[in-house]
Amino acid sequence: MHNSLARIKTVFGHYPTSVGADRGFASRASCRWLQQEGMTDAVCPRDPRELAERMKDPKFRNIQKRRAQ
Repeated sequence: MHNSLARIKTVFGHYPTSVGADRGFASRASCRWLQQEGMTDAVCPRDPRELAERMKDPKFRNIQKRRAQ
C-alpha cells in the first residue's frame, strides 16, 4: 500500500485524504502510518466484529461503498 500511495503523492504532490482497501491490506502498521500521514484509515478490518462496528461510521461506510464500484 505504501508504494502505491507514494506514487500518488509523486504524481499529485500530496497523499489522498482517505484510503479504503480490502482486508488484505489491514495491519496495525498500516493503520499507524495512515494516521501519521494524516489520511483517514478506511481499510476493511480483518475481524468481522470490528468491521460491524466500523460500518456504523458513515464516512467509513461511504469509502467502503465507493471502493466496491
